[in-house]
Amino acid sequence: MEHRCGTRHQVDIAVEATSHGGAMTSVGWLNDISLSGGFLVCRLPVLPHSRVSLQVIDADGSFGPKLEARVIRHAPNGVGIEWEEYAPELVRNLESFFYHPTVTQAEVGAISQPAPRSTARK
Repeated sequence: MEHRCGTRHQVDIAVEATSHGGAMTSVGWLNDISLSGGFLVCRLPVLPHSRVSLQVIDADGSFGPKLEARVIRHAPNGVGIEWEEYAPELVRNLESFFYHPTVTQAEVGAISQPAPRSTARK
């Protein structure tokens, strides 16, 4: 059943996806978006209804707009997400967020975790 609001736009937008309150990050790709959500290609381990933060990676490798979303469904290559708030500004400005070669397909799914905190007392 389709839950999307608005037209799907096929895109190739590099993003850094963060979950678990910032404990897990992964480089991924938005490959379609609409006013209400999108599909995120990544290997970020998230549960349904989990919150994820997406930071768009601009052409020069710097970070662009940040979006908050919830995981709606899982697929073998990623997750369907729904924006916490509608994102018409993203859809209107697609051309400025298309794929840029600063992030390679080899980096998709690279998951990083922060270094473990030392439990030793000082």
